[in-house]
Amino acid sequence: MAALARSELEDIEKEIRPIESSIIRLLVPRDKDDDRNIIIEVRAGTGGDEASLFAGEVFRMYNKFATIMGWRWEELSHNRSDIGGFKEAQAQISGDKVFRYLKYEAGVHRVQRIPCNDTKIQTSAASVIVMPEADELDVDIRPGDIRIDVFRSGGAGGQSVNKTESAVRMTHIPTGIVVVMQVCPSFPSFGVLTNRYAVIQDERSQIQNRVKAMKILRARSLP
Repeated sequence: MAALARSELEDIEKEIRPIESSIIRLLVPRDKDDDRNIIIEVRAGTGGDEASLFAGEVFRMYNKFATIMGWRWEELSHNRSDIGGFKEAQAQISGDKVFRYLKYEAGVHRVQRIPCNDTKIQTSAASVIVMPEADELDVDIRPGDIRIDVFRSGGAGGQSVNKTESAVRMTHIPTGIVVVMQVCPSFPSFGVLTNRYAVIQDERSQIQNRVKAMKILRARSLP
């Protein structure tokens, strides 16, 4: 009888899990942005080099989760640390109800572990920003409120590094938000994304840089 009860209990527990998930979804209020794609940023916090390694692991975790969910992942930029981690990294994730699944990931994530080159427990932190992607109808950005400066990309020598004016600096005058996109062959890519300032280095044409800069600007301006 005990063996039979244990067998029935396992079957019941399997049936309960999807019911619990359904109840949770019904209890959580629906957000107007649940169906949107997102722009996600992961940035290393306190913890030095170990924090950059943790930030890199968190960023790759979201990449793998997006693959499992069947979402499209487009890395926008990243700034690597000297030991292979990420100081900061940004990506766009597109798919079905992306913001609904990832909106609660925003915040500070912390880990405690012993580094391979130490014997003491070290605390590291990484911050995650999740922004719903905005389109033209969501944010009223008038062309007259934008100043676009085109300039030559920086970087160390070589072929067309300083010959083509493909870098774009987009400034939203009313809010002071600035997005800079420029070619930098010396590094794979580099990005800093904050509430008021964003730097993205990209090996794409000036037109593509303008489109991506506007995408970041709209996401930052979404109420």
